Amino acid sequence: MNFKIGNTKFRFRALPLRLLVKELGIAVGICVIIFVFFLIFTIPKVFLIINLFGQLREQDLKIKQLNSKLNDLRTLSESDLFDSSSLLLEALPLEGDIYKIINTIKKIFYENHVNLTSFAINPESGQDGGISYASLNLSFSSTFPDFKQTVGILDKTLPLISVESIKVTLSTSSDDILFPNVSGKMTLKSFFSSLPKDLGKAEKPLPKISGNEINLIESLRSYKRYFEELSSEESAVTVGKENPFPI
Repeated sequence: MNFKIGNTKFRFRALPLRLLVKELGIAVGICVIIFVFFLIFTIPKVFLIINLFGQLREQDLKIKQLNSKLNDLRTLSESDLFDSSSLLLEALPLEGDIYKIINTIKKIFYENHVNLTSFAINPESGQDGGISYASLNLSFSSTFPDFKQTVGILDKTLPLISVESIKVTLSTSSDDILFPNVSGKMTLKSFFSSLPKDLGKAEKPLPKISGNEINLIESLRSYKRYFEELSSEESAVTVGKENPFPI
């Protein structure tokens, strides 16, 4: 192919079609290789950057949650928390702490002049509304006013003790109409709490106490609280037909 610009002549030779296709193929191959290297080295970096941004957002969210929890903790009183937790643990002793229940019953019956003639713990325990309990069967003898007063105290005492059943027999030898002697059997139910298996995640918000729960805690403050003050000689308590609480 010839053409002229001014006095200058130019001559071009057309490339054969086969050679043109070959050169285009080489160019396309180079482009493909560059694109593949781009995918291999660039795309993972992009995903890494996206992942890092996601982690930063999660950490920022956790920091905000922890700051919010810290602010909530600062509003709480350590002494109030200790007092409330101690009160609740007195109301519901740790699961299996039957000795505290036995000690409480001993003090109540002794202080009210009720004689325990037998005492037995039902080996079968159970669940009542998600709270563990144990049943206690006992026999007693006393004057009727003393026994009546004892039942009233059991109903307003910590640890919590429920009177499930009572069978009372009037003594035939009693000649005092105002203060007759009685004997009988009682079934009591004591309740226990269990500590949480885990404290939950640190970033989770503090659980809130409802108004009803606050009222319940306040009502427990009016209950009589018995503290364990047993000597080493009193630590061994016999359970069975023999009276474990001699008066």
